[in-house]
Amino acid sequence: KAFQPFFRRLFDIAIEGMNIGTGGHHFDKNGELLAARYALANETVPVVFDVGAQGGDYIKEILNLTNHRASIHAFEPSSKDYRILEQEIGGKATLVKSALGDVEGEAILYYPSDGVTGLSTLYKSHEGFDRSEKVQVQTLDNYCRLNRIKSITFLKLDVEGNELACLKGARNMLRHIKYIQ
Repeated sequence: KAFQPFFRRLFDIAIEGMNIGTGGHHFDKNGELLAARYALANETVPVVFDVGAQGGDYIKEILNLTNHRASIHAFEPSSKDYRILEQEIGGKATLVKSALGDVEGEAILYYPSDGVTGLSTLYKSHEGFDRSEKVQVQTLDNYCRLNRIKSITFLKLDVEGNELACLKGARNMLRHIKYIQ
């Protein structure tokens, strides 16, 4: 236990180096902002999906890039991160407390007990992810059908390994998505 703080700091550095969880908030350094700027450059009212919206930092960047013209749909299944998202974003985007996947239903979302926000997964394979909650899962296709969304300008996926399932759930919409990050 004496080395626990050392190993925790080493873990945090590794996570940031891999651009996972808390390390993903450096949009100006990791290329995400550059990709978004390119994708949204000539769009009048872009439709942006932020899947794995966490605390809303990325949404703030998108709003700044588009002079608040973007129609943003933000998906966040974690109760803790969703509460932060509500506080930080409020009515500036459509907030959805749900995960996206390849089938509709419920799943278990796992996260670490050490209080780290923005780091959760639908897969139990991660050691130290000893907390969980039941979350709703929907497909992108069904969400778009129910909300009459015909096309998506920019789809940002930050779902800690669930990207393929999200794309499988977008079988019909894939040809109507201009950019995917």
